[in-house]
Amino acid sequence: MERNHKHLPAKLRHKIRRHRLLSRWMEDDAFRIVAVGYGSLAGNSVLALSKMLAGWWFSSRWLMALAGYYLVLCVTRFLILRSTRSGRPPKKGESRLAREWKTYRLCGCLLVVLSFALQGVAILIVKEGQGFRYHGYLIFAVALYDFSCLTAALVYLIRKRKIHTPAIAAIKYISLATSLVSMLSLQTAMFASFGQDTPPETRQFMNLLTGTAVCGLLAVLGVAMVLVANQRGKG
Repeated sequence: MERNHKHLPAKLRHKIRRHRLLSRWMEDDAFRIVAVGYGSLAGNSVLALSKMLAGWWFSSRWLMALAGYYLVLCVTRFLILRSTRSGRPPKKGESRLAREWKTYRLCGCLLVVLSFALQGVAILIVKEGQGFRYHGYLIFAVALYDFSCLTAALVYLIRKRKIHTPAIAAIKYISLATSLVSMLSLQTAMFASFGQDTPPETRQFMNLLTGTAVCGLLAVLGVAMVLVANQRGKG
């Protein structure tokens, strides 16, 4: 879907149109979502590999649980992004839309798996006192970024979820899922930085409560995606 850039100065609009990639980035929502998706896949792959190696080296269940979470996330992103490739021909007797609905359904199943992986992370946060830490003012930058991502994901769900293909919608649902997970990591970081006066039992209870709530939302979202794909994928 193309955007309307009439609010931009005429000279700036002219410069944007002269650059094919920049113009497409500014005007094509689907292209921008897929491009950001590939960037996120690369970042999550690095995190999954680094957490896995660190977990093996230090014999840390906490790091291995994080690696499992990022690994499931990588697989989910990869399958969705692969389905968006226009050059990949569909199977015989299968339309491109039907293929995207299959990917959408699989994404829903993997979100349920992701919720279990995240529940393991939440349990280790409580049981072993692990969590995320950011030094100095970095925590405020992280908080601003996490809330911006969550707001953008929610705005998409409210305004644009019906105007994109199933694969593009699935990418945005994964973005929403990662934003929700970021709220859990941000909460543990906030407790680590500002919650020294909070009793440990209260911190553990709040982390477990938030973690379970996020896992529940991911599971519900995944099941809903499967049901929608089963209903609309037959049409």
